[in-house]
Amino acid sequence: MPVREMVCHYVRPFIDRYGDIYPCCFKNRDRRYVIGNVGEDDIVAKMENYDLTCCCDMYAFRKRCDEGMAQLHVQTSLACNGKCAVCYVNAPLRKQSVEVDFDKVFAFIERLHPVVIQFEGGEIPVQKRSLRFIERVHAAFPDIHLKLLTNGCYPQDMAEILPSLFKSIDVSFMGATPRTYYVETCLDLETTKHFVRLVHARGVDLGLRFICTPLTLPEAGEFLHFAMDFAKANIWISECNLGAFICTPPDIPYWKQIIPRCQVLFREALLKRRPDFTAKACNLWFTPMAAGLLNITPKLLDMFKLTNVHIR
Repeated sequence: MPVREMVCHYVRPFIDRYGDIYPCCFKNRDRRYVIGNVGEDDIVAKMENYDLTCCCDMYAFRKRCDEGMAQLHVQTSLACNGKCAVCYVNAPLRKQSVEVDFDKVFAFIERLHPVVIQFEGGEIPVQKRSLRFIERVHAAFPDIHLKLLTNGCYPQDMAEILPSLFKSIDVSFMGATPRTYYVETCLDLETTKHFVRLVHARGVDLGLRFICTPLTLPEAGEFLHFAMDFAKANIWISECNLGAFICTPPDIPYWKQIIPRCQVLFREALLKRRPDFTAKACNLWFTPMAAGLLNITPKLLDMFKLTNVHIR
């Protein structure tokens, strides 16, 4: 699948908990890509003049011309209520978490005024100071679309509070059955599902994300059945560096048997729910690696006229 050029640091820049700015969330652990810090006087000039040679499996970096900032990602803190086994920032192992300088981030938002801000952690709902900061941003910039990335494992009171701050809420799932979900996250699946139902009823733009691991892969179809019950939902299937967890020697054909079986199960679920993509106005998105893992190809999408299913 060909990559396309993008002004990454104005489309989806990432501010980490130290206030350092990266061109995107894929590079936020590589110091070579730091643009600058939100507290620097010349940070706007650094953003405007930033240039590098970089590409991933989706995009190739292009220098800014006169584009404004589209979506800003802000990592407030790594404080979290979960213990996800594949957490890429190792939040469960941290006894204390650095907290971003809220005043400096606020000033940065004021100067560049992004269209969308996605807040993530850690987990924002367990971070009281982060929630107060987001209330401040919401009050000061009512035209900015605020978005939350969360595991969604919260009681009813939080499901009532968050829709008043966020226009969009994206909930990540690591598994579609209670046992798998607990083993992956140490959280309760039914609490998360109830949270999803409540925030959807409050009218937020709902995103549902399934993360494929060796343990969750067989349940991707079951997740799809759950997600398709929510009208206008944006559903994502992604994978979490699955190859790093599949380390069997070449002469042991275990995964060569398991993965095709999972592909069959998922395709059955996808085709069964095909009418609902139009009826419920849902969109399904695959990352390129997840599409390859589940054998979802452009040819397949064309064959079954799955116009609401995308690989991106």
